[in-house]
Amino acid sequence: MTEVDNELSERLLLLIGLLEFNRKEESFQYMERVLKLAEPDFRDVYTIKNFKFVEKRNLEDKIGYVFQYDSRNVDMTRLVGKAVCWKNPDYEPPTSESDFNTYSDEGSNDANEQSEPPIKRKPSLTIHSINHAKQEFVIIKDAQSMEIELNYLIGVDALTEFTKFPSDKHQASVERIINAYLDNIGLAGQDDYLNALIENSEEANEHSHNAADHNELAFSIIEKSSHIQETDGDIEEIVKRIRKLKNSYLAIQGPPGTGKTYTGAHIVHRLLSESLGNALKIGITAQSNSAIDNLLMKVIGVFEEKKDLSLLRAYKKKGGKNHPEVDRLLLDTDYDALRWNAPRKRDANLVAATSWEFVNMREDEEKFDYLIIDEAGQFSLFDTIACCASAKNIIFLGDPQQLPQVTQASHHFGAGKSALEYLIGEKSVIDSDKGILLETTYRLRPEICDYISSQFYEDELNSEDRCAERAIAGERNGLFWVDAKHVEECVNQSSEEAAIVKQIVSSLVGEKIYKYDEKTCGQVPTNLQEEDFVIVTPYNAQRLLILGALRDQFSEIKVGTVDDFQGREAPVVIYSMATTSGDLVPPGRGDFIFKPNRLNVAVSRAQCLAIVIANRELVEAHATNIREMEDMNHLCRIFEDEKIAQEWPL
Repeated sequence: MTEVDNELSERLLLLIGLLEFNRKEESFQYMERVLKLAEPDFRDVYTIKNFKFVEKRNLEDKIGYVFQYDSRNVDMTRLVGKAVCWKNPDYEPPTSESDFNTYSDEGSNDANEQSEPPIKRKPSLTIHSINHAKQEFVIIKDAQSMEIELNYLIGVDALTEFTKFPSDKHQASVERIINAYLDNIGLAGQDDYLNALIENSEEANEHSHNAADHNELAFSIIEKSSHIQETDGDIEEIVKRIRKLKNSYLAIQGPPGTGKTYTGAHIVHRLLSESLGNALKIGITAQSNSAIDNLLMKVIGVFEEKKDLSLLRAYKKKGGKNHPEVDRLLLDTDYDALRWNAPRKRDANLVAATSWEFVNMREDEEKFDYLIIDEAGQFSLFDTIACCASAKNIIFLGDPQQLPQVTQASHHFGAGKSALEYLIGEKSVIDSDKGILLETTYRLRPEICDYISSQFYEDELNSEDRCAERAIAGERNGLFWVDAKHVEECVNQSSEEAAIVKQIVSSLVGEKIYKYDEKTCGQVPTNLQEEDFVIVTPYNAQRLLILGALRDQFSEIKVGTVDDFQGREAPVVIYSMATTSGDLVPPGRGDFIFKPNRLNVAVSRAQCLAIVIANRELVEAHATNIREMEDMNHLCRIFEDEKIAQEWPL
């Protein structure tokens, strides 16, 4: 078999994986909820176990229905704004294969059958607020419907988060594109398995309409065919490459502190302000609303700084998930300074939205000239192909070496990869002819940058001069470690490590630090305050333990899991790993705690000082395969290589 044949085979397998992606994700998510509700766990931050209705309360001109819950539940504030589901008391497990065939999410599709689904999520209930100190949560609905819906909760002992997988239109878009791609390479109707998948999916999907979308942009992504002239991180050069795109894409990889969002915002400004009479239309999307809002606010800030607000007509749909500043800037008609806002989407030259906005097939003249996908290291390849339906060109911003895409199910043939992970391939950094690496960090001191660069970026990341200007007085800068010396075995929380965190914080608060002033380009002496610390941990249980340890003296210090802090930075970062040994890593979490991406994110939040706290047995855990050995090596280097890190004196 020739190399060309191999590439084609791999592509066809990828297409099979993409066609199955949605079904696998939705099935896994649904069954995970079924299992959660079968045995609800007080330690699950997305599940409320043992609750009862206590009173009605007037809230925000609406009636709030207040529920009291068991004090053994952990802090579940992450459930605020989430829809919930519950175990169906009328569910009877299937007893034959035919029962499975008639089953659907909403119950039986057969009028002669009375089967019920194992969980219920209708009528729709959303958690409005949670007060963990009082062990209560509130649901707001109009009185008439809520009085009825309270009946559904009689005998229910647990609620858990349920967000319906937003996939029908995405699936239809992917199918249309794959249909056209098979035709384009002369294989339409020839691959029995592929065509069977398409046909079966189309029968179940009202949005498919047996159509084909001959989408050159999607084809170029599938084939990874975009090639560029080698380019550095200069905005002007990047914009030149973008203007040359024709039904293609540009991938920009931004390691920690390299100004990925800054770059994206300035790209938008340059494209719209220098369109030379051509009415461009740009879209912004990402995996989360917070990432979309972050880039949108940065774009608005650049236009304001450049005094070009009159050139920007930005739009984002009003909704409860928007950052308050986004609603203020785009939707406050009384705010006189913002006459440039676009009250209607069709009038906008910049539309910020989730992927739902971009998966509908459009005629060429209606497509966005450029779609910018932020945090593309977390944005699925499946969603990327679907979004090609509305775009002429795509600009990817992200870094697959940081937090990865989260998928529920296991996917084959590369279909479970993020967009950037797929385009970059097995390498840590993107090839210079395939995209652009932002290679200068404006955050990390040289000592920390050297570790991050060598371990995660093939020594391609460099520290800008200003980073060395930031310094804690004395010699306490760079990367350090602490052996926690657990007395008892710990799984996901360690009191020893919580005490060590407090001890380190106590020794540093008030110490002199030299920060960097952007205006004077020089050092500014000050003292370390609580706001200068970030405490990171893999587990929510350890987060709560550390918060408790710090509450009396240092209540303003931010403590969170690795996922909470991507994109954030602080002079001092402390990473508490909590688990005693590799044997005690919770089932299914080995990849979670040793994954290099998460260590990269945790350590690279630090501007001046990063301290990793772990029990020595965890560092010396035995790998079960080569990949695991490679992953563990990144942590071992901190504890074993004196050129990289030193022991922190307690």
